[in-house]
Amino acid sequence: MKKCALLLAFIITASFAFSGCGEKSQEDPREVILKMQEVMQEKKSEQRKGSIKGDATLKLDIEKQGNLNATGKVDALFDSLDIKDPKAEVKLQISGDGSFGGQSGSLSLDGELKVLSKNLFFKINNVQVDSSENPEIAQQVALFSMLLTKKWFQIPLPDKEGFGKSATEALNEEIVKKIEELTKKTEFFNVLEDLGTTNGQYHYLVDLNKEAVQNYLKEITSITGDPFPEEADQSLNELLTQIDPQGELWIDTKTFELRRIKGELTLEPPVGNKIKASGDINYNGNQVTAVIKVDVSGEEPGTIEVNLDLTTDPKAPVDIQEPADAEEFNPLALMGLGGGMGIPPVDMGTNDIMPPITPPMNFDPSDFDLEGLNLE
Repeated sequence: MKKCALLLAFIITASFAFSGCGEKSQEDPREVILKMQEVMQEKKSEQRKGSIKGDATLKLDIEKQGNLNATGKVDALFDSLDIKDPKAEVKLQISGDGSFGGQSGSLSLDGELKVLSKNLFFKINNVQVDSSENPEIAQQVALFSMLLTKKWFQIPLPDKEGFGKSATEALNEEIVKKIEELTKKTEFFNVLEDLGTTNGQYHYLVDLNKEAVQNYLKEITSITGDPFPEEADQSLNELLTQIDPQGELWIDTKTFELRRIKGELTLEPPVGNKIKASGDINYNGNQVTAVIKVDVSGEEPGTIEVNLDLTTDPKAPVDIQEPADAEEFNPLALMGLGGGMGIPPVDMGTNDIMPPITPPMNFDPSDFDLEGLNLE
């Protein structure tokens, strides 16, 4: 059911993602939207290699807890031409400050990630922490920073039986092609009103076709060979009855490319907080800008606002090399607890729970390279 919920969230957010009136178009809105989905799938299949650069901001305000403001920069390369062995390289910079529980602080982080040869590699280049109001947290951050900074670590990615087939079995060109064709022809939207054609764009008021979404998820499990349990179907039904998404689409009249998508989604579960999400995503060539806001009301009210500005380049050269000096990531060994105990490295394909980590009694900070670490 978790898999279905995640896929449903992806469909609603990415395909529905969260206005100028003009003359009514002569085109059937249903056919226009299907053409748009076909164009998007074709572009997606063509753009399986290239670069992504962007900026993001996050604002979090929890009424009874505190607030957080953060910014981030990403510079990434990707190559998924071989769907069984995708490659990616991400350089990430994050900085933020906030106040929770009456205490404030700030953090900045500069790191790198690589995915290739069915392994995840990561390195922390620099970390700066200001937690003068809580020296215990400063000590913990200092310890982990000294252990991890400026070293490449390696974690094997899962390739084991999990939900249905293994990762490599579930992914092949034939299955991907079938899913793409299914996505092209599935009517995810109901057109509520044709709002006219202005500035060379069709403009429609739509809501989510819940029955089509449910059938789409079932069909995907059929394509991949995964079972769709009856209890999962019932849970999905309950989830779909609790959401109420509506929005607007702007589609290019010549190319049928999606130019803008704007909408709102309300989630009202029988118990718990009520959630209202809104989004406005604009597409201009290889440039994507988005504003997404989530309002939570109930016992734990709060707001989350995310702003994204991304640029893709499918023609960028991609050369992703495996770090030559990467160490297998083993938290216990890093803390001095793994030596001689036969403790294996971390395996992302298992659900084993790691025991609590505490530093060895003879820990000496002078044993570590402090370059790149700044504690205030």
